[in-house]
Amino acid sequence: MNESSRLTSTTPDGCARWLRLRNRLDKPRSPNGDGRDFAEKTLIHQIHPAKLATDWLSAFLAAWLLWQHHLMLGLAVGILPAPIATVLVMRLVDLEPYRDSAFGRYVLRYMTPLAQAVRLLGAAVFWLAAWFHLPLGMVVGIAVILAGWSWGLAVRTPA
Repeated sequence: MNESSRLTSTTPDGCARWLRLRNRLDKPRSPNGDGRDFAEKTLIHQIHPAKLATDWLSAFLAAWLLWQHHLMLGLAVGILPAPIATVLVMRLVDLEPYRDSAFGRYVLRYMTPLAQAVRLLGAAVFWLAAWFHLPLGMVVGIAVILAGWSWGLAVRTPA
């Protein structure tokens, strides 16, 4: 009897899926140390200093451009650097030390798609407020972004 059928026959369906996912995440690392799957890397790369610097600097530069009503340039500066930094970090950087850090464990556990959507919403609020010259709205946008990052402090899940 293989692992999958044994899990399905002895546990409820939802638990079996969770155990299969956990077994996949707990699989031994490959000899080159790159046993992570793509989903894990897409979360971990977000905490690399180069990625964080790219995201924050491009967001503030885009806000400044939008404040000046340079719509296309502001959107380009706000949107294009992030995927470029993502590709570079995911391909060129060893993310293992970040994965094993406290921040890496936090991101793997709490950076849900909803938390990421909250961060994106905060960026949109930040940029819209810059366009309409609303400094308080820009502060609210930054607060929403930070709320997305600190999602795990408010939403605790059992271990």
